[in-house]
Amino acid sequence: PGAGNAHLDWTAAVMVTPWTIWEYYGDTQPILHHYAELKRYMGIWQQFATDINAGPGEPNGGLGNHFVGDWCALQATPNALIGRIFCYALSRQMVAFAQLTGQEDDVRTFTDLAERFRAEVISKHIAADGTVSGDSQSGYALIARYRLFEPAQEALVRERFHQRMVADKYGVMTGFHGTGHLLQGLSAMGLATDASKVILSEAY
Repeated sequence: PGAGNAHLDWTAAVMVTPWTIWEYYGDTQPILHHYAELKRYMGIWQQFATDINAGPGEPNGGLGNHFVGDWCALQATPNALIGRIFCYALSRQMVAFAQLTGQEDDVRTFTDLAERFRAEVISKHIAADGTVSGDSQSGYALIARYRLFEPAQEALVRERFHQRMVADKYGVMTGFHGTGHLLQGLSAMGLATDASKVILSEAY
């Protein structure tokens, strides 16, 4: 970050690619061969955890500004929310990589990092009535996809997600980060009827 076009969410391909190869083909070689580099890359996200809210003028601040975010969306979703969810997901991937390679210290380190971001999503981005920061389809979809809420919040988040889709007439308003999770998020919340309406919608 800070050099050229090294945005955090673009560079995360270094984690997502070996994960996807493993997930679809059962091939662990990219993980085993590049484990040290994957761990080193996640060190950037450990730093992100401490300075996500810091401005670019702060000593170690500004990583939150190196985030493309939900690009091309028709609704704005705060980068801080997307960043925290993104780091949660990547940390869980790193836990799996560490388990695969028998790195127990790393399992604990990245489990703790994931839990830190989960707690911050819940405390900073979900209002008392279940509204997610930005009140956008992408925000709800990502929260739902990774189930980043307390059990007592689920019904409230579900209702707000449903209301968002009704207000949008089931048209897709998501961008790069939200689109791939919209149908999965709706289904995960028990909103299968809403998901089917999205599929059938011809609204822009």
